[in-house]
Amino acid sequence: MLLPRDNALFLLESKPMLVLGDAPVHRHLPPLRASTQQPPLCEGWSILARLTLCVVDGPGEAGCLVPTLLPSAEADEVTHMNTWCAAVDEFGGAVVVSLDGRPSELHWKARLADGRARGGFVGVA
Repeated sequence: MLLPRDNALFLLESKPMLVLGDAPVHRHLPPLRASTQQPPLCEGWSILARLTLCVVDGPGEAGCLVPTLLPSAEADEVTHMNTWCAAVDEFGGAVVVSLDGRPSELHWKARLADGRARGGFVGVA
């Protein structure tokens, strides 16, 4: 299922992170707690990160496709996505965080702390 670009944040923290909002995969991912040092491993899940799209594929029919760049992308957005995709490949995956609403650059961590987030580490395809 296609997830609108506005429902995803591609972040570079200590590990590459993909924050999804209102994603069809939300209920299929394990609960994610902000208090744990290491996110759980999402067994049976994989991520494929490319400059134009990102695929999060889970067991059975679970999965989503997220455009990474909009047609109006500025040069700095292209650079960020190139860097993010390279980090996913280098790290061997990304931490996928799924929220039950659209993510906000400023408030996604608070949403993680409320106990409704799901996700974990997803290895490369």
